[in-house]
Amino acid sequence: MAERFIAACTTGDLLGLLEVLDPEVSGSVDRRPGLVVRGADRVAANVLRFWGRGATLVDLSSAAQPRLLAYVGRELAGLLELTISRSRIVEIHVVAEPASLADLREELLVRA
Repeated sequence: MAERFIAACTTGDLLGLLEVLDPEVSGSVDRRPGLVVRGADRVAANVLRFWGRGATLVDLSSAAQPRLLAYVGRELAGLLELTISRSRIVEIHVVAEPASLADLREELLVRA
């Protein structure tokens, strides 16, 4: 699922992205607490706006959680956490708060 999501984003393929999203998908960002975007059309538009062409998505998934590192201009810009149910993405949460990303950068450096 993560690979299909990445392929759709990096090519700007709206129809391909809609195929992997549940019609009732929700999207949220830690920098905007309480704001939740609902519906495949709205979530897909936001995903492509921020993480489409020009962004680089790297699969960091584990068995427990699909997660993607999002880079813009070689700089870590976000962590996308995907929730999957019934073979579709039902929730996307983006971690983009600078302090959280700083912690993540440190963790990634330790792993390298």
